[in-house]
This record gives sequence, C-alpha cells and structure tokens, in this order.
Amino acid sequence: MRRFCHILILVFAAALAAGALFSLLSPLPRRAGPAPGRQPDPAPPAANVSLLLDSSPADRSGRSGRSEFGFGERIYATVEIERVAPGDHLLTFRWFNPRGGLQETFRRPFSSPGRSYRAWSWLELRGDEWLGFPLGPLGPGRFLGRWRVEAVLDGAPLAESAFTVR
Repeated sequence: MRRFCHILILVFAAALAAGALFSLLSPLPRRAGPAPGRQPDPAPPAANVSLLLDSSPADRSGRSGRSEFGFGERIYATVEIERVAPGDHLLTFRWFNPRGGLQETFRRPFSSPGRSYRAWSWLELRGDEWLGFPLGPLGPGRFLGRWRVEAVLDGAPLAESAFTVR
C-alpha cells in the first residue's frame, strides 16, 4: 500500500509539472488586427461613449464602476453610446486575459433609429474545482492578474477598460 501511494504521488507530481511546462511553453494567442498594408476601419459614427465595469449591469444611476474583482465573481462591462448613427450596427465585446490572449467574444447586432444605445456583456471565471491548487494549468491561478475588455462598434475600437482579478 505504501508503495502504491508513492507511485501515485510521483505520477501526480509528473502530471502537474508537465501541465505547468506546457502552459509556459505554449505560444501566446495572437491579437487580431488589420491585414498588412490595410488601414484600420474609420472611427464609428457615435459620440460620448462610456464603458463601465461592475458586478452587475450598470444602470443610469451614475455609479463609478470597479477595477478589482475576486476570482469566481461575475464581471459586467456595460457600454453606453450616445447618438449612434441610424442603421444596422454590430457591437462586439472582446475580453483579453492576463497573458494577452482573447478569452471571450460577445457580438450583438442591433438597429438604431439614431438615438443612444446601451448593452452589456459579462465574464465569469471558474477553475477546475476538483484540483484546489492555485498554480498550474488547471487551477484558478491562470485567471489572476490584469485583464482588459474592449468594446468595438462596426469593426472600429469604441472603448477599452482594464481590471484586475485577485
């Protein structure tokens, strides 16, 4: 029985080390950008844009938002755009993890009669609960650090905000 426990511990340690090595050596995801030789899309037809981060969708009460969140907490990004040009539009939220890779994307097509528009997206970070170690490729440690969320309207950057997950 003792020998079996030693073998089990060695196998577990080797798997953990292999996962950490894989996590360190895997290439970082590339950030999408305009094709070489192509100019980015023009600025969107909008004015007075605000992007607010909080633990619930922002209302019009003038809350200031947050910049720090706990692991496992739901993070909402609310964007409000005043004077959107009339017509069909596509609003995209892009969530970037601490390593700079694209973690999540949320797309919201909408049609505007030429008024203001408000939308939100949320992100909830969860690790594998069966492994309680804060380090390694399966633990919640891969989510801790400085994050960034971008709001993009019709392919043109609209607003950006950074936050920290602890």
